Amino acid sequence: MPHLPHVYFWLIARGLAELGHEVHLFAPPKSKVPPNGYLHYIPHTEGRLDLEAEYFHVKHYKDILLKLDFVIDCSHTKQFAKYVQYYHRDYMCRVLNVLNGVVTPPVQYNIVVGSRVWAKLLIEGKSQFHDCEICSLLYGTKIHPVKREAIVGIIPWAQDSSMYTPNYEKDSYYLFYARPTIYKGFDVVIKLKKVLRDKLNIVAGFGVATDEHRYWYNLYKPMIDRLGIPHVVNVTHEEKIRLMQRAKAYLNPIHAHEPFGLLVIEAMLCATPVIATAMGSMPEIIQHGRSGLLFKTFEELVNIVVNNEVEKIDLREVRRRGEEFDYRKVVPNYIDLAKRLERKGVNNVFVDYFPH
Repeated sequence: MPHLPHVYFWLIARGLAELGHEVHLFAPPKSKVPPNGYLHYIPHTEGRLDLEAEYFHVKHYKDILLKLDFVIDCSHTKQFAKYVQYYHRDYMCRVLNVLNGVVTPPVQYNIVVGSRVWAKLLIEGKSQFHDCEICSLLYGTKIHPVKREAIVGIIPWAQDSSMYTPNYEKDSYYLFYARPTIYKGFDVVIKLKKVLRDKLNIVAGFGVATDEHRYWYNLYKPMIDRLGIPHVVNVTHEEKIRLMQRAKAYLNPIHAHEPFGLLVIEAMLCATPVIATAMGSMPEIIQHGRSGLLFKTFEELVNIVVNNEVEKIDLREVRRRGEEFDYRKVVPNYIDLAKRLERKGVNNVFVDYFPH
């Protein structure tokens, strides 16, 4: 499964193409191209090209790049983006910076892909980890502050709702599925299991891809085994969705002000209510009592589980809320943004995206 932000921007490209816009992809030769799309071959498009190869591709595609309205670099290290800016100075005064997660220094025009609360933190110069002591020690609390007037748009993340079949017949388990990092809140799940024991049926899933993930997974593993929590590691996208479809609820007890929550949207599209910490983007995504439940304290979380609060939620309403973040509804935001920037005299827009 590709890195989720890459999937998001591919959906945006697909949505623009479906509305009749011309889309150019700079990617490996077997990449899927949306209708009205063109593929320009670039090997190893995750920023791992050497200097000479990067320079060649930027020069080779110069004429195409300078004619495009939006250029979005989804590579991990942003080398392609940096070379475009460096070698084609014509872009320097017309950069649109996508702010999400790891933040690059802001420029004249900035777009927040995420939530209003993330935009607020950016203006205040705070990271998503600023009020979680252990997370702030690991990940830091300061970011480059952004002037309010420099933010020209706030656009949510999106999924393709047609890829998710809702299931209205649920099993008895709660699902936790995330990367095993401290801010995702698996320590809360362990604490909850210790308190409720047999009263809590929970299944856990982890995406273990980095040394940091392996560290936390190995730290949690003895506790998982001791508490008898069934768990899976690095399952396929299809297996993850099957777990979500059958789950009574999806647990998201985060410790950080996450800019958004793609897994939360996926759960909703499966008609699975989400129980989440009332911080970050969660209050903007989850309608408390309708598409999920929010908690501020551990005691509130315990009461939600003990009192079976999720059974009071209309699962069809959960699915409807998830559909509000379908890419077909999000794409018009980009078109509107392009029109507004054009009125400001910004004709070409370079979207410099940093995945978190």
